[in-house]
Amino acid sequence: MNTLGPIRSQPGPIVVPGAAVTAIEDKGTPVSSRSTINFEGDGVVVSDSGEKTIVTIAGGSGASATTVEKDLGSTAKTSGKFTITDAAISATSKVLCWQAPGPYTGKGTLADEAAMQPVSVVSVTPASGSCVVAWETPPMLTHSPILQEGQRRNVVGATFDRVINQRLPLAFDTRRIGKVRGNVKFSYVVFS
Repeated sequence: MNTLGPIRSQPGPIVVPGAAVTAIEDKGTPVSSRSTINFEGDGVVVSDSGEKTIVTIAGGSGASATTVEKDLGSTAKTSGKFTITDAAISATSKVLCWQAPGPYTGKGTLADEAAMQPVSVVSVTPASGSCVVAWETPPMLTHSPILQEGQRRNVVGATFDRVINQRLPLAFDTRRIGKVRGNVKFSYVVFS
């Protein structure tokens, strides 16, 4: 037996004996009602306005990025680390970091430096007042044949006359290219 009265399926206030009538709205649109509502978290403000209680929850604020220019060294390399010093960074901060467009000091006046030599951020390790950023260039490989003098193709038939005297590669030398040096700009955002 239902002692609270008939059960309704339509939205609107639900009357519970001994409880205040509560209508819940989402920006003016009615939603399911409850006898108790608890709002938690940062940015929640509750105030009374006439016949209504207004609950304001601060929206996420836009984050602004800071751009720094770092010298990655005078010797070209494919990976390394650098430090960003910023009082807003704590040991528990989340820091998002990426390569920013140019121009870079000492590399001309064009803004295409990031496209010409991309640098990827591998990890960011925050500390009190700074963070260490590990970076690397994308793995771009080149393969060059290593030829042994005197080794010839064994070709039969007139259609291959042009390749009869070509040398066969003994092996291939694989090298990673795409090294970077000098100044590169990075942008970062600190989240607490």
